Amino acid sequence: MGKLDVEIAAYEGMQEELESKHHLEWAVIHKEELIGIYEDFQVAADQAVWRFGRGPCLIRQIGAPPIKLPASVWSQRVSENKSTPDKEGSVGKLDVEIAAYELIQEELEAKHLGQWAVVHGEDLAGTYGDFQEAAKAAVKRFGRGPYLIRQIGAPPIVVPLYIVERQIYANS
Repeated sequence: MGKLDVEIAAYEGMQEELESKHHLEWAVIHKEELIGIYEDFQVAADQAVWRFGRGPCLIRQIGAPPIKLPASVWSQRVSENKSTPDKEGSVGKLDVEIAAYELIQEELEAKHLGQWAVVHGEDLAGTYGDFQEAAKAAVKRFGRGPYLIRQIGAPPIVVPLYIVERQIYANS
């Protein structure tokens, strides 16, 4: 059993009530307890780290299906982040993809709002109806990447490295 299985089970036990009151907000679960509800992921992640440090906890968007990244994406993300970070703390592996996305962002929002874009290098590889579909297509076409997967019209979600590392170790 993975380290987060207990937290996931606790979330599932309270899911119906949470969805009725807090749809699309973010829940933080730690040691089988609901710690808090937050309006955006970044605030939830910051609060979780402030309270629990590197300890395992679950951050889940209420009412949204869980996002499951292929193992190759997780391992690639960790190996990328073993390189030297820049002054902002990022490794800059996706700078080209982010810049390309930003160039076409207005057009994408006009035609594909809410869908998921896959950007590889300077090219839009495709748009997809959900994250799982986009991730499968990206892995199939580009293997371990790098590539950018972003929901069109939504602010980017920045997942701190310690959360990614925690996910990898929880799945091992």
